Order: sequence, then C-alpha cells, then structure tokens
Amino acid sequence: MKDKRKRIALFGGSFDPPHAAHIDIIFKLADKFDKVIVLPAHISPFKPKAKTAKADDRVAMLESVGFPENVKISHFELKQEGVSYTYLTAAHYAQKFPDAKLYFVIGSDGLAGLEDWKNADVLAATVRFYVIGREGFAVDDARVAELEAKGFRIKVSKLTCADVSSSAVKVALAFGKTDGLDAPVVDYIRAHDLYGEYKKITDRYGEFNMKPERIEHTFGATVTGIKLAKLNGVKVDDAVRALLLHDIGKYATDEMLSCYGIEVPEEVKALPPSVQHAPIGALIAEKAFKIRKKSILDAISCHTTGKPKMSKLARVVFMADFIEPGRTFSHVDELRAVTFRKLDLGVEAGLKRAIAHVTDDGGVLCPMTVEAYEYYALRNNPALRKQRKQKAASAKEEKKNVTAEKTEAKKAPKKTAAETEKRPAKTPKVKTVEKKKPFAPPENIETPEQLAKSIAYFLSEKKGRDVRILDIRSRSVLADYFVVGGAGSSTQVKALSEYVDEKLSKGYKIEPLHRDRDAKWIAVDYGSVIMHVLTDEMRAFYQLERLWSDGSNELPL
Repeated sequence: MKDKRKRIALFGGSFDPPHAAHIDIIFKLADKFDKVIVLPAHISPFKPKAKTAKADDRVAMLESVGFPENVKISHFELKQEGVSYTYLTAAHYAQKFPDAKLYFVIGSDGLAGLEDWKNADVLAATVRFYVIGREGFAVDDARVAELEAKGFRIKVSKLTCADVSSSAVKVALAFGKTDGLDAPVVDYIRAHDLYGEYKKITDRYGEFNMKPERIEHTFGATVTGIKLAKLNGVKVDDAVRALLLHDIGKYATDEMLSCYGIEVPEEVKALPPSVQHAPIGALIAEKAFKIRKKSILDAISCHTTGKPKMSKLARVVFMADFIEPGRTFSHVDELRAVTFRKLDLGVEAGLKRAIAHVTDDGGVLCPMTVEAYEYYALRNNPALRKQRKQKAASAKEEKKNVTAEKTEAKKAPKKTAAETEKRPAKTPKVKTVEKKKPFAPPENIETPEQLAKSIAYFLSEKKGRDVRILDIRSRSVLADYFVVGGAGSSTQVKALSEYVDEKLSKGYKIEPLHRDRDAKWIAVDYGSVIMHVLTDEMRAFYQLERLWSDGSNELPL
C-alpha cells in the first residue's frame, strides 16, 4: 500500500548569498515534495568562524526570488543562539509534523563525513537523507551501503546541481561579475551594498597599474584557489586575499612603491626579473593593504618560484596561479587533474614544468625553484626517501664506529719507558709517493664524469675562478654533475661560456641542449652535465655549492 504521509524536505545552509545552484535545487525540490522548508543557518557548523551577511538580508534575498507556495523560508535556526546543529532542527520539525516523512537534503559531497555530524545517531533516527548529485562528486554506492549499515536511511535522487560556490560568487562581485547569481538577488545585493569586502581590494588595482588581462587572470586564479582551498582544508578567506594580491606588484613602479615607503631589497633586485613581482607584491600587501597575516604574505612572496616546505596555503596559491582557466600551455588539463587529485603531486609537476619552461625560453632559472622541485620530488617518492634515510643512517653508524675506535685507542694503556727501550729500532722506510698527474681532456669524451672534468678544465684554462664539480646523481634528476665557475665581470661570464662551447663543439662535436643566458649568469645544459658560470656577486648570493653540496660530493679536478 502506498505511503500517503506528507513528504517534507528540509534544506539548510548559510545562503550567504543564495546562489543559482541553491535556487535551482529549491525549485526542483518543490516539484518533488509536498513541502520544502528552507533553513538559513544562524551559524553553520561547517563555517563557525565565517562572517556572514545579516540574517534579515539572507532571508530577504531568498524571498526576493519568488518560490512556489509549498516553499517556506524558515526563521527557526536564525532564532536559535550558537551553532545551528541539524539534529536539533530535525527534532523540532519531527515534533511539529509527527505524521510526515522528513527528508534532509544534502549534496553528494556531504556523504563523506556524514557520521561525524553532531549527534549523528539521533539525526539518523529522525530523518532520511535526500542526496542530490553535485558536479565533480559522484555518488559512491559503497559509501552509501556503509552508511546504511550504520543506521542511516538514504535516498539517492536523480536530481543534480551545478558546482557553484558562495565564496566564488562573492569574489565575482568584487570583479563586477554576477556569475552564479539570479537577477533578483543581484538587485538586492546592489541595493543594500552587500559583500563589498573583496571589492576594497579590486577597486585599487588601478592604483598599481594592473592591466585588464592581468585582472582577468587574477579572477581565474582566485576562483581556482577557492576550490583547492576547500579540498585541502585551507581557510578560504586566506586563499582569496593572497590570490587577489598575488600579482599586485607586476607593474608597480618605484614611484608607486615610494608612496607607501616601500624600498625593494637588494636580494629581490638580484632575482630574475620575471619573478621579482612576487616578493614586491608581498611588500605591497603588507604596506598598502595592511595584510598582517604572515602566511598570506609568504604565499604571495613565493608564488612564482615556489620553495621547499611551503605552507598548504602557499601551495594552494602556487598551483591556483599555475592552472587557472586562462592557462593554455600543453598538458595543462593533465596538470589540473593531478592537482585536484593530490595537491603535492601537482606542486611537483608544476615546479618541473616551470623549470622546463624557463630553460626552453632561455631565461634565468631561480635556484629556489630547483630546490623546491627537489624537495617535493623527494617528498612524493617514498622509495627514494627510504633510500636517503638508509644512506644517512649508514653514514651515522660509520661515524659512530670511527668515534668509538678513537675513544678505545685513547683508553689503551700507554707503554712504559722500559717497554719502549726493549723494542728494536725500526729502519725507517722511505715512502715513494707517485705524483698524481693533472687531469687533461681525453681524446674522446665517453662518460658524464669525463665531460664534467673537461668542462672544468676548459674553465680553469680560461682563468675561471674557483671551478668546482658537484656530483648530484643522488640528489637530483636534472643532471649527473654541476660544474660551477666564477667570473670577475659580465664580460668574463660570456667569454668563459663561449670558450667551453667552442672547445666542446669543435673538439668533440658536443652541443648543448639548452642555454640560459643572463649578463651575470649563464647556465648551459649538456644533458648529463650542467655548467653554471656566474659573476662573483651572483655566486655569493645564490650559493649553488651550499644548495647542492655537503662537501662530500665534490670531484677533485
């Protein structure tokens, strides 16, 4: 016999503001249920610290839409103090409609942590859950079965809704866009001047000469950052503020900076020009926009270069900038998929792609980017981490044994004078030490080590300063060896590089794969060996030897 009880849908949320997906769901529910009760939350348990529009405004925006008669906008949760827990709301309506079948509406993404809701067992006994498919979150049948085994009653609907975010809507409003909002809601927001917090930032873009295409990029990156922040447990407002300001220094002139007492540090000026705007942007965010949160400033500062041990916020900002919808480089869709699946894998792939891009374009590669790539490649590779740990443990054990031997030797009793006298005198042996021949380039270069030593030889021959060979095989996938040489001037940097190039080309038919040219630093990639020729000033600043050597991996010349 058919159940003739009234079917009532309870649909809760912040509705801050009510966006197109909310409104679409409410209309669809009105066609399916006898009654739909829409419940704006006083304080959402999922957003306990979030700043929301006033209750009256959120209710008025919902009422402005004009829903069917069987839809009721309820003030129940708004009248309660504290967090709006669903089990209390369900209990209230179960008492009010004892003969009705109550359904609580959730998106398919809400299935993941359903049993963690406050007093979930009480809630499960009170209502059925009506699951609506949300874009990007397929309903997991196994998960449904698992919840049902725990006492949850679940009805998976054929209804679906678009993936619209209230946070993204607020950001869109700051850019003068009304994406995801119905016309009556837009009219109400404009009439009552709501959601202007982010607009205080975007309204000042002209002050720092932000160009239209850069503003559009910033919008795309910010919306992407919202999605990544939610997926990775990062505070959305922090991600939004960092991304709204991440490129604010892109076109800022010295005159603009001086208005806020900003003087660009020398270490920033020494960075490749293409990445200087990131730390400059952090200075602007702090001085001109009064951003005080260090994690936000740090995320802005390293969004172009990356760095080892980035905070999760910084990783979100780095990748949101990298994969926003306006990016069209090859394989960007694959990079997006990887990033949304696992953030750190995206960071590793993004850094690798950044290194290849700079190298292919003949730009100057920032060592911090290489260092960051090495860090995340190692972090994402358990087998390699294990190998490194074992190697470190072996070295530690060996050092411990050597120390123990020295200690035992010290403890051994000293021989008396009489014992010493009894010992027959030894005829001193004359030790013949064969003098090691200096390295000279071989007739044919057949190994990476021979190539590295030959490059070092040619640099030294041309008066390169403090030439060193670093064995990086166990530390990097970029090459087997780095050869680093210093120069007294930009002219000498060029001369040294050209000399090595000529020697290898004419003598061995070896040509470089890539050249990164800068007046003060030239990096030449020969595949298994990368040669770095820097002025003494650049060498002292970047300290490649410190980054890539611990003293045990230098080859003798």
